[in-house]
Amino acid sequence: QRMKTKILVGYLSGLEHEGKDGEITEAAELAKQLYYGTAEIPARPFLTDAIEKNKDEIAEALKKEAKREMDGGQANWDKVGSLAVGKIQEFVRGDYYRENIPNSPRTIEEKGSDKPLIDTGNLINATTYIVKGDND
Repeated sequence: QRMKTKILVGYLSGLEHEGKDGEITEAAELAKQLYYGTAEIPARPFLTDAIEKNKDEIAEALKKEAKREMDGGQANWDKVGSLAVGKIQEFVRGDYYRENIPNSPRTIEEKGSDKPLIDTGNLINATTYIVKGDND
């Protein structure tokens, strides 16, 4: 029986993010607020949007590694996880949200940037992945 593998992309619980104002927030909580939005922040579902935008390339990498495993070799699932993380980081650093769901003038003034989702860069740099098999 073949093992089922999952690649989970996101933020580890317990990892803290320090904003420019010195406020400490758990990275996973901050990512959730930015993703779903709050009373003051519009939703920017960056994980889903990034994966959707790059789904063909990610799917191709998944197929390649699955074929390698099916042919009796060792799949490199870390390669796929790293690709997904890189595509998310690239997407967030791009202009999609600046053009489609821009920061408010107040936010731009407060943080000194019109770049949605990026304050210090710590959160986007904390994007990670975990490879899980049947026994994990």
